[in-house]
Amino acid sequence: HVIVGYVVDFYCPQLRLVLEIDGGIHDDIDSRAADAKRTAALVAVGERVVRVHAEHVELETITRCLRPYL
Repeated sequence: HVIVGYVVDFYCPQLRLVLEIDGGIHDDIDSRAADAKRTAALVAVGERVVRVHAEHVELETITRCLRPYL
C-alpha cells in the first residue's frame, strides 16, 4: 500500500495503522534517520506507525505491539 509516496509493509485502513518490519539494514544511522522521516510523514497524515525489527517478528510479538491499537 502506498501512503504519501511510501510503500508500507502492512496497512490496516480501518485502524489507520501501518506495520513496518525492519531488517538489519535499518540499524545504521542513515537508515534510522530515513525511517524517522518516513514515520513523521505517515504520522502527519494521521497514520499510526508500529515498527518491529525483523528478528523479533513472531505472532506473539506482533500481537503485543498491536494490542494498544485494537
